[in-house]
Amino acid sequence: MIATLRDSQAFSQYGALLKSFLFSGNSETFPALSTGLVVFLILVYIYSSIYPEIVETCSLAPSDLLSFKLNNLSTYPLFHENILHLLFNVVSLYKPLSEYERFNGTVHTGIVLNTLAAFTGVVYSIIGFMFYPNVKILGSSGWCFSFFAFFSYYESFHKPALKISSNIEVPTTLTPFIILILMGFIVPNSSFIGHLIGIFFGFLLALGPIEKITEPPFQIVQKIEGYLAPLINLIPSNYILYVKESDIISKRHSRIENTTKNGGGVLDIGTDLPVFHSNSSKTSNSSDSKNQPAFKGEGNVLGSTEE
Repeated sequence: MIATLRDSQAFSQYGALLKSFLFSGNSETFPALSTGLVVFLILVYIYSSIYPEIVETCSLAPSDLLSFKLNNLSTYPLFHENILHLLFNVVSLYKPLSEYERFNGTVHTGIVLNTLAAFTGVVYSIIGFMFYPNVKILGSSGWCFSFFAFFSYYESFHKPALKISSNIEVPTTLTPFIILILMGFIVPNSSFIGHLIGIFFGFLLALGPIEKITEPPFQIVQKIEGYLAPLINLIPSNYILYVKESDIISKRHSRIENTTKNGGGVLDIGTDLPVFHSNSSKTSNSSDSKNQPAFKGEGNVLGSTEE
C-alpha cells in the first residue's frame, strides 16, 4: 500500500514536471512556432536519415560564403548528425524558445531565429576562413546557447548569482559559458566556436542591437499575418497558441524584465527547479498566467562534422 502511494506520488511529480516543460502557468496551449519547429526538426531528421546526402548539402562550411551558398545560413540549424544530437537540442531549445514566443509574438520569433542563425553562421565562416576552412557545422545548438545567454542576462538583474552547491555560487551571466565549457569536455567534437558565437549574439539580442534589427515595421508584420489569416484561423486555439503582433507589440519591451522578476529561469543549476514568472497580460489566443513553473534545461548540444 505504501509502495503504491509512493509510486503514485512519483508519477504525479513527473507529470507535473512534464506539464511545466510543455506549458506555461495555467495555460495548456503549445506555442505555434516553437512546437512547429520541434515537429519540423524531427521530420527533417527522419528525411535526412533516408537521404543522408542532404546533410552534407545543407550544413554550413566557411567556404559557402565565398561560393554564395547563402541558403545554408538558414538550413544548417535544421539538420542533425544523429538522434542524440537532435534530442539534446530539442529538449534544450523548446522551453526558452516557447517563453520567448509567448512574450514576443510568433512572426517576430521566427524572424529572430533566422537572424540569429544567419549572424552566427556568417561570423563562424569568417573565423573559419583562417582557422578551420574544412570544418562544417550543423544543428540548432547555436540557438540554444543564444537563448541561454538572452535569459541569463535578464535574470541576472533579479538573481545575480546561481547556487551550484551549498558553498559555490556563480554569476548568472556566466552560466552559458559554464555550460559551454562542460559541453567541450563531455562532447569534444562539439562546435565550441559556434556555440561561443551563439552566446555572443544571445547577449546582443538581450542588450538591444539585434532586437532592433529584427523588428520590421508593425504594418509589414500585420500584412504578413493578414495574408496568412486563412491558415492562422485554422489553428485550434484551445491547443495551439499563435501570438499575433497586434496582441504583443505594446508589451514586447517589458516582457522579460517581468518574466524573471522573482528569479529562476532556464539556466538554474541548483536544487530548485527553474521558474519563469510573468506579470504580462494575456494574449487573445491564450490563457497564459503569471507564475509559470518551468523546465530545467539540459543545455546539452552536439557539434560539427568534418569534410
